[in-house]
Amino acid sequence: MTGLEKIRENRKQTVLPLCWLGSDDNLQPVSALPQLLRQIDLPIVAVQAQHGRIGFSTDLSLLGAGGEDAGNVVALLPATAIEDFGDVSFMREYGLRAAYYAGAMANGIASAEMVIALGKAGLMGSFG
Repeated sequence: MTGLEKIRENRKQTVLPLCWLGSDDNLQPVSALPQLLRQIDLPIVAVQAQHGRIGFSTDLSLLGAGGEDAGNVVALLPATAIEDFGDVSFMREYGLRAAYYAGAMANGIASAEMVIALGKAGLMGSFG
């Protein structure tokens, strides 16, 4: 069997859908999504509850193979750390923890203290 034939055969296998096993009361409404998306260090699961409503949760422990009364998982966004963004070689070259840059013109909102704090946090900054 060739590699392509193996892939085609694997596609024929039945895969159980990932389901929401928690209560619909534990799902946050669509209006909570902007706040959830700001918390990049938490995973987000989008669930279509039994009555059709879409809700969101950061609790992946309530996911499983499911049953008749389980909600369907329609999307899953993994948690991400700020260190995962940016060019690794850039961060290595400048000894940065993350590829973030901050700064402002002199006599503006920036200060030497801010640039020092950014450096201590493993970020890049400028003043003036």
